[in-house]
Amino acid sequence: MMAQQKSQIQPDASGLRIGIAVSRYHAWATEPMQEGAVARFVRLGGDESRLTIVPAAGAWELVAAAEQLMAAELVDAVVALGVVIRGETPHFDYICQGVTQGLVELTARKGIPVGYGVLTCDTTEQVKARVGGDIGNKGADAMEAAVLSAVTKRITMAVAAECDTGGSPADPESHDCSPATPVKPHYLDQVAHRRAVRLLALQMLYQIEARHGEDLEDIEESLLQACRDPKGSFPGLWSVSSLDNEDDHKAAIDRAQAAWGVREEADRIASQLAPEWPSNRQPAIDRNIIRLCWHEMNSGAISPKAAVNEAIILAKSFGTDRSAAFVNGVLDRMLKMVLTAADTNDIGTDPPADPAPETGNS
Repeated sequence: MMAQQKSQIQPDASGLRIGIAVSRYHAWATEPMQEGAVARFVRLGGDESRLTIVPAAGAWELVAAAEQLMAAELVDAVVALGVVIRGETPHFDYICQGVTQGLVELTARKGIPVGYGVLTCDTTEQVKARVGGDIGNKGADAMEAAVLSAVTKRITMAVAAECDTGGSPADPESHDCSPATPVKPHYLDQVAHRRAVRLLALQMLYQIEARHGEDLEDIEESLLQACRDPKGSFPGLWSVSSLDNEDDHKAAIDRAQAAWGVREEADRIASQLAPEWPSNRQPAIDRNIIRLCWHEMNSGAISPKAAVNEAIILAKSFGTDRSAAFVNGVLDRMLKMVLTAADTNDIGTDPPADPAPETGNS
């Protein structure tokens, strides 16, 4: 008999952010599953404050709840917890199939792992055995699966991201990007922190444009109030409440002002690449995301490719339903300009997707 090979990747939850979507139907069962999931996360080294728990009306609504947790791309994995018990009609089959397929499709589309903790049982006795009874706690098992998947993704994505900037997750100054390079335990915290700085810069840039480049001190003060709010002041999982030191504030302010300084160049190039949607017709959020990215692509502080990826995340989170496609189309062609030293012969010919029409004054 061949010896079984064990994975060398261990389910270490330190530094991870996990979302838990919990069905409130059959709460007598889902509540102990939730408790088991939280306990397992802590046992695996996780910080309970990094868990975000959202309710769903029933198992069918778990897909929507999971998608909301994934929306800002600041969770590393989601755990879906629910219970479906067979009755006298085909309702059981439809629910089970729909929820399972929905979570599979969501994982494939978002690239964020889902720990599947939806019990599909014939009797209540079978459920009881799996929510802390003789067979264990499937909520805890789903959490461990989610953590293991998140760790695997963290290793592969972190190495790829740092190789793109010329360093490694273990040592940003090094050039060792081999798969064996260890990942910093709090690498994802660093990613979330950088995104919070970028978000604050975007908010400031947006306000600078709205005030025609005037009242900069007032803009700075009003936005820095968000950093003093323990709940943050932005939707979804984006938070700037962690930006509690002057270095972070200065970094965001400097970045916004630098992006404002290159706005004419960014607007001109974007308008050339999307002549049917010149900058003055673009939604203000799209226009300022492009400006911020153009600055970052040319600043040398981040790789141009990484700057584009971060801009698309901003567009998905804060733009219209068309923003991500439009911003991606424009920035993809800008990226080619940067990487080929403005060799316009290498610029793609496919136009960006149309943005949503601007509403209100920008």
